[in-house]
Amino acid sequence: MIKFEEITLDNGLKVVANFDPYTPMATLNLLYKVGAKHENPHQTGVAHLFEHLMFSGSANVPDFDAHVENAGGNNNAYTTPDYTNYYISLPAANIETAFWLESDRMAAPVITQEKLDIQKKVVIEEFKQRSLDPPYGDAMHFFLPLTYQKHPYRWPVIGEKIEHIESVTLDNALQFHKRFYNAANAVLTVSGNVKPEKVFQLAEKWFGDIQTPKVAPAVIPIEPEQHTARTKTVTADVPLDAIYMAWPMQGRDSKQFIQADLLTDLLSFDRSSRFYQLMNQENAVFAELDAVVSGTVDNGLMLITGKVNSEYTVDDGLKVIQTEIEKIQQTITEAEVLKVKNKNVTSNSVGRLDHGNKAPALAFSAMMGETNRINTVLDDYLKITVDDMLNVAREVFDHRRCNTLLYKAKKLHT
Repeated sequence: MIKFEEITLDNGLKVVANFDPYTPMATLNLLYKVGAKHENPHQTGVAHLFEHLMFSGSANVPDFDAHVENAGGNNNAYTTPDYTNYYISLPAANIETAFWLESDRMAAPVITQEKLDIQKKVVIEEFKQRSLDPPYGDAMHFFLPLTYQKHPYRWPVIGEKIEHIESVTLDNALQFHKRFYNAANAVLTVSGNVKPEKVFQLAEKWFGDIQTPKVAPAVIPIEPEQHTARTKTVTADVPLDAIYMAWPMQGRDSKQFIQADLLTDLLSFDRSSRFYQLMNQENAVFAELDAVVSGTVDNGLMLITGKVNSEYTVDDGLKVIQTEIEKIQQTITEAEVLKVKNKNVTSNSVGRLDHGNKAPALAFSAMMGETNRINTVLDDYLKITVDDMLNVAREVFDHRRCNTLLYKAKKLHT
C-alpha cells in the first residue's frame, strides 16, 4: 500500500504527497496533461519539441540543469501520446530547489526565436536518428496511420514529418505553453523523505500564485470502429523482412486492457513464453517475435511484431502468427496465467520501493482521475481468470479488425 495525501490548489494544480522516511532522497514529478494527441494534425511533434524548450531557461533560471546538479540531483523528461512528464530527484533536504525550478518554468519560460531555432534543429536531428537513419526506424510512420484513421494516435510522438517541426513559429510555441502548461492542466507529486504538510506548503508557496488562463478544453477525435482488415506493404534497405500487426482494443482504464496486458506477457515476456519457444525451435521462422499492448489512455492496440529469418517469407511468418493466435484462443493453462500474474506482482512490488518510480506512478494515477488506483490495480490483475484470458484472445484477435504492415527487405526481393 502506497500511502499518500492530496490537495488541489485554488488555481487547479493537483498535489500528491507520499512520505517515505526510509530514504534521504525525494523525487518531485510534474506531469502535464498534454501529449502528441493534443497537437494540430498539420503541425505534429510540437509536444516533444516543447519538452526540449522547457530546458532552455526561465525568467530566474537561465541554466536549469546547473541548479539541479548543484543541489545534488538529476532530472529528465519524456513525452508520450497522452502526457508530458518532468521529474527531479535530489536529496530531500533540497526539495525546495525542485519546487522553485519547476514553478519558474511553468510560470515564465524564456522562449525566444533563437532558442526555438536551436531546439528545432536538435529535434530534427533526433527525428533523423530515430526515424530515418536506422533500419525499420520509419515503420511506425507507415503503421500508425494504417491503424488509426481519425484519432491523433496516428502519428508518432516525434512527429509525422520533419516539415511539421520546421513550421513551428515563435507564436505557435508561446500559444502552446499558454494553453497546456498551466497549473490546472498539471499534476505535481512528491515521493520521498518530505512530509505531506511541507509538500503542500511549498506547493502553495511556489505554485499558488500562478494564474490559470481560461482555455477551451481539447477535443480529441474518436476513432471509428474498424470493420475490415487493412494491409500495407513497403520495401526498404533492411536486413530482414518484418511484420507489424495490430488489433484495436480498449484504453488503459479498462478491464480489457489488464486482460490483454497479461495475454501479451504470456506470449512473449520471458524464456518460457510461447513466442520465445517458437524462436528457439529448429528451423525457426522468426528471428524476433514480440507481443505488447500500446498502453494508451484512449482506445489502444494489441501488437505483434516480428522479423522473419532470411530463408522464409512474410507469408510464412503470417501463417505462424495465425497458428499461434488460434492456439491461444483455444487453450490457456492455469499455470501460464499464474506465471504472468506473479510477474506483475514482482514488478509492482519492485516499483513501490523507489521514490523515483512512485512519484510518476502517482501522477499518472491522479491524471487518470483516481489516485488510489495505484493501490488497487494489482488486485485487478490478480482477479483475472483463464476464461478472461481466453475471452480477450477471442475478442481482440479478430481477423476482420487486423492491421498489417509488411516491411520487406529490398535485397531479399530483387
